[in-house]
Amino acid sequence: MLIGFACGSCSARLETEASNAGTQMNCPRCGAALTVPPAAIGPGVTIAGFRIERLIGEGGMGRVYLARQLSMDRPVALKILPAAMAADAKIAERFVQEVRLTARLDHPHLVTAYEAGQDDGVLFFAMAYVNGRSLHELLIERGPMTELEALRVTLKLAHALAYAWEEHRLLHRDIKPANVLMDARGEPKLADLGLARTMSEAESGLTMAGTILGTPNYMSPEAAEGRRLDVRSDIYSLGATFWSMLTGHVPFDGEPLPLVLRKQVTENYPDVRAWNPAVSPATREILDRMLAKDPKQRFQSWAEVIAAIESALRPAESTAPRPPFISLLVVSALLLTALLLVVIRVTLRQRAAAPSADVTASGSQTSSASPVSQTPAESTTPAPPASPSTEPAPIPSSTSPNIASSLFEAARAYWRDHPEDRAGAIHRLREVARRFPHSPVAQRAHDLADRIERGAVAPPPGLMVTLTRLRREAELAMAQGNYEEVIRRLHEYRGPFEKETAEVRRELIKEARAALERQTSQRKEKARARFSEGVSFVADALLRGDRAAALDRLRALAADPELADHAGDAQKMLSTLESLPAVSALLVESFRSQRYEDVTLELKDGRTETFRILGVEPNSVRAQRELPHGFIEISISLSQLHPREVWRRLGTASSPDARIARGLYAAEQELWPAAAAEFEAAGGLLGAALADVARQRAVSSKKE
Repeated sequence: MLIGFACGSCSARLETEASNAGTQMNCPRCGAALTVPPAAIGPGVTIAGFRIERLIGEGGMGRVYLARQLSMDRPVALKILPAAMAADAKIAERFVQEVRLTARLDHPHLVTAYEAGQDDGVLFFAMAYVNGRSLHELLIERGPMTELEALRVTLKLAHALAYAWEEHRLLHRDIKPANVLMDARGEPKLADLGLARTMSEAESGLTMAGTILGTPNYMSPEAAEGRRLDVRSDIYSLGATFWSMLTGHVPFDGEPLPLVLRKQVTENYPDVRAWNPAVSPATREILDRMLAKDPKQRFQSWAEVIAAIESALRPAESTAPRPPFISLLVVSALLLTALLLVVIRVTLRQRAAAPSADVTASGSQTSSASPVSQTPAESTTPAPPASPSTEPAPIPSSTSPNIASSLFEAARAYWRDHPEDRAGAIHRLREVARRFPHSPVAQRAHDLADRIERGAVAPPPGLMVTLTRLRREAELAMAQGNYEEVIRRLHEYRGPFEKETAEVRRELIKEARAALERQTSQRKEKARARFSEGVSFVADALLRGDRAAALDRLRALAADPELADHAGDAQKMLSTLESLPAVSALLVESFRSQRYEDVTLELKDGRTETFRILGVEPNSVRAQRELPHGFIEISISLSQLHPREVWRRLGTASSPDARIARGLYAAEQELWPAAAAEFEAAGGLLGAALADVARQRAVSSKKE
């Protein structure tokens, strides 16, 4: 940790390690004797590369500063655990846990974590800086939100909490307006996951039973009593925050802590209509469900919360003022049409007037007896033709009814398959009537759109929740790669609205099958690459003379369950290599067939002599050489043979085994072109791999 201070003599800005506090030093600019001031966290202090600029917030888990990350030159929110809390090992451990949990999250409505650690005993947590204000501050300043605004913000927060729970099994445990940051675009971001923990960690006893975590005014009854919590506790706290958005008040505000906790357990929230009478019955029902004292009476999952809010949003959004984009387009089109008409009219007038002017100038059409000029009303200039119609040309009658009918059926099918998208279905039906106003289905499209808008053909109760649940469960399973399970469950679905959800289930099955095919293809490609890499290793080991390593790798490839598609090839290569005789064995066999024969041998020392073969050993030959006055028996080591002698004795057999053996001997002598030729002639995966490596060695040897 670095602390900054100024020289009292020359005002130079100095920085030094916090551990130097209280020591003497000289100013590097003016040489004045200075005493390093005590370390105090605040503006000017640099902690692990984060230079603090100003304090922006403070809470039970520490202070939050606006700081700048020097390495990235970006603003961050730097959270510091107070020294008194850092001294408590359990609290410090919980702080570190907060950082680890938050760092896992990646969602547009959750504050992003950057870095965490310890510097000179100071625990810190750097996160994204949200340039805005908290929801708590905005409610104090501006009062309650409109129902539409509150529903939209709550929906986004519900999606963020659903992600934290379903993807990472995390609870927030401290949802409140002060922890909701509204950025410059008005988008909410949920912060301060300091009290969140996984359910598995809760069972390990890190937080003792009976410990109260959270803010009492927004705390669930079970949290107030220190009982075990689940996702329904966060649903309650978000409901309390939703209530504050609609009323502009803090629940049970001004009461002592013990009384607030007791009221959270025993007393219902005041009716939201006391502060906001315009709240719809649908929204009040959502609040009642979210704020039920008994967890069993609340929504049981985030999917249910999201579905209910989306259902309440549709009528609210349909009555909300819309930006006049369509009106502007219509006006622009009309103005452009009018301008074109004026241009056409002027052009026609000019063309008609031009011949008349020319004739008058020549005098051939001027009457001396009738010198009276014509008035504009009497002008002989022909009238311009009627202005062209601004309506688009009609589609030929032979095809338009068919097209209109097809589009109408498609719009009706969309409503049947997507009952949750009322606005989208209405738009499609209106578009059919607009494009084909004279077709037989135009009125039917208008009528159906009107009935949907009035709710006369609303989908059966619970269908939307069922569809949302099916989609959510399928998406979650597919995110985990369980595509076959998704296909099986959707095929075997016999739950509510089996017929009504058939089309959606077919689409999800199609999506899961496509993803499964991609997954299978990727897995096969990965396995193919791994197998190819293993074969290359085998070839390289053989050419290094390490046959044992090659055999071990082939056995591993054959036994690897992820390479099951290549197990046959691996086993075939393994059998080939296990049965492949060593060069020494082939040489011994060639001498054994010449026992008691006189054989001329070429030796490494340049001699070529004739010997009678008497017998063979694993690595040598017993032979007899004739002398002027008798014979001498000698032992000829296989290593004494000239390479040309060895090559001749390896024979000309064309079997793969013989060719690989000759290739390995050529590689041993670094005769790479000859080795590559033998391996390529041997064929098969092993021969091809050996040939590739031999060719690479040949190229490398030429460069050297």
